[in-house]
Amino acid sequence: MPATPRKHTRAKHPKTHAEICKEYRENASAETKAKWSEERSERRKRQREREAEEAAQEVRDSNNQRQRRSYTNRVDQNSVVLPKTPQSKAAAIADIVESATPNTSGYLSTEHKIFKKRDRDAAEDIVNATSNVVKANKSFRKQLIGEFENCNKKAVSERLGINRSNFHSKPRKGRNPRIASTTIEDVVAFYYREEVTVTYPNKTKSGIVLRVMKYTRKRTFKMFLEEYPDAKIGKTTFDKMKPKDVRLMKHARWLQCICGVCDNVVMLCRSIKLSMQRSNLDVPLFLLDEYSLAKQTVCSINQFDCLDRKCDVCGPQLLRNSLGTWVSDNPNDSIKYMKWERVSEPLPGQDKEVVKLRKVEHTGQRWELYNELTSYCQKFPLHIYDAINQLSAFKKCKNTLKPGSAVCIVDFAENYVIKQWSEDQSCYYSRNSITVHPMVLIFDDTYRVKRDSVVMISEDLKHDHAAVQLFMKTLAGHMAIHYPDVTNLLVWSDGCGVQYKSRMPLYNLAKNFGTNLQITWNYFGSRHGKGESDGESAVVKNFLDNATKAQQLHKHDCADVFDFLIRSDRHIIDGKSQRHFYHVTSKEINSVRKDAPNIKDISAIPRVMQVHQAISSLGGISYSSSSCYCEAGSSCSHSEEPHSFKYPGVYQFICYKIVL
Repeated sequence: MPATPRKHTRAKHPKTHAEICKEYRENASAETKAKWSEERSERRKRQREREAEEAAQEVRDSNNQRQRRSYTNRVDQNSVVLPKTPQSKAAAIADIVESATPNTSGYLSTEHKIFKKRDRDAAEDIVNATSNVVKANKSFRKQLIGEFENCNKKAVSERLGINRSNFHSKPRKGRNPRIASTTIEDVVAFYYREEVTVTYPNKTKSGIVLRVMKYTRKRTFKMFLEEYPDAKIGKTTFDKMKPKDVRLMKHARWLQCICGVCDNVVMLCRSIKLSMQRSNLDVPLFLLDEYSLAKQTVCSINQFDCLDRKCDVCGPQLLRNSLGTWVSDNPNDSIKYMKWERVSEPLPGQDKEVVKLRKVEHTGQRWELYNELTSYCQKFPLHIYDAINQLSAFKKCKNTLKPGSAVCIVDFAENYVIKQWSEDQSCYYSRNSITVHPMVLIFDDTYRVKRDSVVMISEDLKHDHAAVQLFMKTLAGHMAIHYPDVTNLLVWSDGCGVQYKSRMPLYNLAKNFGTNLQITWNYFGSRHGKGESDGESAVVKNFLDNATKAQQLHKHDCADVFDFLIRSDRHIIDGKSQRHFYHVTSKEINSVRKDAPNIKDISAIPRVMQVHQAISSLGGISYSSSSCYCEAGSSCSHSEEPHSFKYPGVYQFICYKIVL
């Protein structure tokens, strides 16, 4: 059976993209068509502006090229020696004036009254046209003068029939558009933010608190635009609006030996303050510095019961009134803050672990940060009070010195490493270190010497009570020779337990360190014990480093360094400010350690870490929690009575013969 022929049908082709778009445009609503029309007009407008900008740029490039050629021609002409004949010289000068740049022509015309030919011709045309107009209509004179005064070039040129190109004037310098006052305030406030700049505790010579930027100027400007996208300001103007007390990153300094307790509180308050700023809440004033925070949680900063948390009225709960709104607003908001902590780190290649102090980043919710701050405020006000009170007492102690008394500031410096100017590769691992212990003596105005720095040098590297005892004996011998009238010594130091404030140091103080001096030992606030002895150690170390670089010091041990210091100009034995060096050998210090009693046989003073003043008395010491040098008859906030402590077996002062 023959096959039935297949009926061929024409396949229907799919619509093209152009047909689909055309159909979509025809079926679009009137609102959509109006929107499309507005977008097309906006695109045409931007295209015209772009073309105008390109044309203007071409004109500027051509003008710059013309000015460069003119400048090159002028330089070439000036390099040629002027002819000697008057006529030729005048012609050469005229050519130089005609080819001068626009700025030079402006100075020639305004200051030296020298005009180009073009300017002279334009001036003649203006004079002729003006005279003709005035002659024709004298009543037009006043109106023409007014147009000249208003610098209306268009009106004058139309009335006189002169082209405006004949009116040459010095072009005005370009200037930035006027910036809104709100933008200026935002920029200045942005520079003072904690996340943009960091505040340094030291001030400049003018008394301004120093602030240093954390990021580069480009990144800081980018951060500002991200927060204020509608601000109409450029990077150059943003940099110029930087306050004077805000410095760049290159002015940053190392901050060392800061108080970890105060720094933890400051970092916690900074995180809380930034969170409140992001929530558009008013930041309390007590979050700005640690002293204001301490005052916020006590009835009075001078009442010891409030500082010791024995008062029922005040306490950390006072922070609830100021921070309660912030906590309840979003209690689960996570906030990052930093904190100094001791963490265990494994030694590389060993199974042991060491404990090191590190700044650790924590993340907590608002209520956790609030609890952390309240826990700090349990002991933080007393910590701040001790630091401020001891510093104030130290100033009063120096200002109210009496004849026969002297102030002594002592502290161990960091061990000095003896280096050589030219060393072998392996000498780095065989360097010797020495102990530097400055003891700065300050006298009253009636004494001929105002200041005497007694620097102890020793190869013994154990900074313990035995070294302090021998240093004090050496100092007593020095004072017996140079200052025999001084019998009362007021010592100031930090509260290091191994060196100055523990069982053995206070036991030695009860015996006056075996000297004939009446010694009163004062301690600065915990972690706030910086004094003049730190500057003395810096002077000695810097001098030794410079002498090594100048190849004047080629020694390897403590005795050689001591001999070099004695022969140097840093050993000052005359004048109002003196400096003496003493070498205390390790053999002498070891003998003192052997003769010292067993530390377990010595009684401990209760709450010894809160002692800030100890006075040697017969058979013991009298101590108090704060130093008091208030004048008689003046208001004194130190109402605490000194406590007494007796050491068994110590009945009189023990005196040793000092051999120097």
